[in-house]
Amino acid sequence: QSTDQRFDIIIHRVIFLTILLVHFILPFASWRNGPKVAEFKNIWTRYQTKHARVCGEKILFDKYKILTWSLCFLSWALSFVLVLGEYYLQPDFRFWHTFAYYHNIATLNCFCSLWVINCTAFSHVSENIIRHLSRVLKSHPSPSSLKLSEFRHLWIDLSQMMRSLSKVNSDIYSLYLSMIFFVTIIASYGSISEIIDHGFTLKEVGLFMIVFYCMGILYIICNKAHQANIKVGYMFQQILFGVNTVGLTQNAKKEIQMFIMAIQKNPPIMSLNGYVTVDRGLVSSSVTFITTYLIVLMQFKFQLVRTANKAEAETSNSTMI
Repeated sequence: QSTDQRFDIIIHRVIFLTILLVHFILPFASWRNGPKVAEFKNIWTRYQTKHARVCGEKILFDKYKILTWSLCFLSWALSFVLVLGEYYLQPDFRFWHTFAYYHNIATLNCFCSLWVINCTAFSHVSENIIRHLSRVLKSHPSPSSLKLSEFRHLWIDLSQMMRSLSKVNSDIYSLYLSMIFFVTIIASYGSISEIIDHGFTLKEVGLFMIVFYCMGILYIICNKAHQANIKVGYMFQQILFGVNTVGLTQNAKKEIQMFIMAIQKNPPIMSLNGYVTVDRGLVSSSVTFITTYLIVLMQFKFQLVRTANKAEAETSNSTMI
């Protein structure tokens, strides 16, 4: 095997071994927080009861069964597309090797789907509360301060559950995002190096597929968290800022001010145990982080190429002498 072939094989081995390693570690990361997950489920059950008492109706997730099954099938379909695409684009990738990766990629996709479902659930609950709060504010010239207080506590519980969910799953998604960063850097470095050395080929298409897949997963996770943050935080603020306080009692005005202050002091931020805030800003910072590492790696590569060319020239000169 030539040096170029060994380099290509090493790049793909590192990528696939990383995916396999993360696939086997993720279950242990999730089991570690099993009691916290159970506690969160109990909090969610109590919250549904409280929501029904304040809003007068249960939280209904009519389309979530369809969403769950659709994401399940999509996770497997995307896994087959990605793995078979790598099989056709990588000449050294044998067909029977593909069977080791279908369920691995599908499992990783399901973790992303779980994040999407949870964020969508928070957005749905927030929209439901906003609808009932708007109805109370419009139907009564001066809504009771007690009712506004109930909505305020309902919102505080929702915001705390969002932060609690991200904290409970911090180990899983920290490992998940670390894998995305590492695989993206390795695949990008491998593809750019091959293009510089030998031009654009189908092998590079396979590596770019992996890069787009990883960055797509990262964008979906960050975008859904950002949308949930907007609907739970910003939209409530817009409703409260738009309330005409003329004619309201002093207690009602005070409750609205306390509601706005609660949103400002308890923003519904989803973070990984306080280390990383998951929002759209994470996408841009991740691109900067990956680009910085790529620049450093390419500098090392160019230095090695210059050193090798210099050594080859010196050897050629000594041979001629």
